[in-house]
Amino acid sequence: MDDTEVVQRAQRLCQHLVDDGILNSLAALLALTKHQSGPTPNKNLQVAVNKAIAYLDITLQTLDVDGSLPVGFELLVPAMLDMLKSQAGIQLSFPAQPQLPTIKAAKMRAFKPDAL
Repeated sequence: MDDTEVVQRAQRLCQHLVDDGILNSLAALLALTKHQSGPTPNKNLQVAVNKAIAYLDITLQTLDVDGSLPVGFELLVPAMLDMLKSQAGIQLSFPAQPQLPTIKAAKMRAFKPDAL
């Protein structure tokens, strides 16, 4: 394996870590906002919510959807963003967001339920 291959593998690994971080942070943010809406507001939860929003704001701005995405990413991210908006009033937007429905449609066209 030459140096170029090592660098390419490292870049792919880093992108997968970022993609996982986005999915995990969105899920955590949904859970935090659900718990925060309980009868007793928790200051620590608000700090965690603010940190998650800040992380997602930064990370989503650099999201590259032209490469490979984890399975279901194009389904999960828009669904979780919609849930955050409707359940917690949190709206996140990013440059690659309009591309996700196109990616989803292309993958759904290629999906063959009979193959299962």
